[in-house]
Amino acid sequence: MLNNTSKLFFPKIEFEKSTEINHNSGDNKIVNLYYLDWTHKEKKCNDGETELPFRYEDKIKNLRFAISDGYLKEIRRTSWSSVEELNMMRAVDSSMRHLYLKPAVGFVSVAFRLLSDSLFDTETGFYYRKSDKIVIPHILLYKFWKNQRQVPSSMIMDYTEIPELMTIASNEELSDEQERDINEFLAFFNEDIKIK
Repeated sequence: MLNNTSKLFFPKIEFEKSTEINHNSGDNKIVNLYYLDWTHKEKKCNDGETELPFRYEDKIKNLRFAISDGYLKEIRRTSWSSVEELNMMRAVDSSMRHLYLKPAVGFVSVAFRLLSDSLFDTETGFYYRKSDKIVIPHILLYKFWKNQRQVPSSMIMDYTEIPELMTIASNEELSDEQERDINEFLAFFNEDIKIK
């Protein structure tokens, strides 16, 4: 009855625990912490194997997100919207696929940007402020898009928003640590794409 043949495999957002966010004002609030479980995506897209080097897989595994109810609803809405877009029946030449997939890609990007905006630092008990926060959305997007069957490999650079990251890398306002984190990921990305 429903044609949902084109699939995107998302990580599961798993509840871990409730915790307090430490505000300087002393007005602490309780938030729910979540983590991403990529097991189903890896099983469906990569025979159950991890897809990135240990350094990035370990980072992703250890990320925690303080996601408000509003953010959680919007992350789920945009994720479902990407699947809906992908499954639209289109009487358009397949050479235009890179154009008509843009809305689906955009919805995925919004979902992962909202997740990244919710990053929580368990060491400080506050929102994540480390230098690699600038590159984390791109790492998550790459992990998501890598090995998805619906993705033309020629488009993964755009889907992962690598051109945007390269623009950020040329910004003089970055700290040395931010520059290092970005350049290390870009070097890995370029090497990984060549291997394919």
